[in-house]
Amino acid sequence: MNKKEVIEKCIQLIEQNYYFIGNQRAEWDKDKTRILSEVNNTKTDDEIFEMFNQHIYELKDPHTRFFYKVCPVYIIPESLYFDHGVLWYCQENKYIKVVSVNFVNIEQLLQEYQKKLSGYPSALIEDEIIKDIQLLQCKFKGDHITLECEWGEKVCLYPVLFNQWLENIHSETPNKGLDPIYIDRIDQQTICIRILSFRVHELYEYLKEKIKVYNGEYSTVIFDIRNNIGGYVEETKQIVRGIIKNKVDLGYSISYIKEGNRIQSRCEIAPDTERLFNNKRFFVFVNYRTMSAAEYIFAKALQQDGVCIVGEESAGLKDQAEVFAIDKDLLMQITTKRFLKNGKYLQEKVVPDISINSVATYPKTQDPYIVWYKQFVA
Repeated sequence: MNKKEVIEKCIQLIEQNYYFIGNQRAEWDKDKTRILSEVNNTKTDDEIFEMFNQHIYELKDPHTRFFYKVCPVYIIPESLYFDHGVLWYCQENKYIKVVSVNFVNIEQLLQEYQKKLSGYPSALIEDEIIKDIQLLQCKFKGDHITLECEWGEKVCLYPVLFNQWLENIHSETPNKGLDPIYIDRIDQQTICIRILSFRVHELYEYLKEKIKVYNGEYSTVIFDIRNNIGGYVEETKQIVRGIIKNKVDLGYSISYIKEGNRIQSRCEIAPDTERLFNNKRFFVFVNYRTMSAAEYIFAKALQQDGVCIVGEESAGLKDQAEVFAIDKDLLMQITTKRFLKNGKYLQEKVVPDISINSVATYPKTQDPYIVWYKQFVA
């Protein structure tokens, strides 16, 4: 497809599948006319991508995105982390606080992205900055990135070929990033199950296999879903069914459009007849980076079943989306379902039962959540 056909198909997919709320429909009708007029002024695929994304941002909807399936050519391979608005650069296990990138201070950079990504959770805004830095996109285009660190130290980061970087990662650590679940024993009676993502098929079966090695020799289970950005709703629900004791009503409905009509269904989850855990005590760790299905399905359901939620307010990334293929190289993710509470669109975050201040300081010697557990619970 040529560039105009690509944009026309994207617009068509939004028209047919997007769940508009408030004045989004009226604003979109105006915007799509501008998109079609601007497409003729773009010269490259990258320009099309950037132009269209700018218009998508106007929906103020993090779930709706346009992206390539193809891998980038170059990448900045160094480790950069945002934690509550502070950018850290990791070099040889040493964490350095970054005060500016390409001579733009971090506070100003965050303000620019907050304006561009209005309506996005702060964690996603931070992730978007990291992505643009590592892929040398938007305002970070160039042959290198300059970090100014605390105490005035300057560090230049240079890109490498993506395929070369990927080969090095696989050769050095063949299983890196492949395991979505880690289980650690905290003490004789406690295990901690860290779920990195729910975007994994048959995740419940995988968890059942991993838990067997412990032979039920524990009385407390901590589910750590900090930094978990969600994933497949049905996979998440399946794990919830293996944990909860009672049928839970999540307190909201899911609304979707079918044959032109808006349908609502109550969001309820019933326990499995054969539960994964019996006679165990549970805790769930969450933070401001816990999003989507991790917060609105997993954490919310367990909280409704009486499980103690520990940490920070979650991100508040609501609703559900589907991914549509535009062609062999392009995909579009579109919000197709909305969460409603008392007839209004859900705006809430998951609020913990016990709050923990987890703003990072480096070097990081102890996990404040585990410290809390050992001091006040174990």
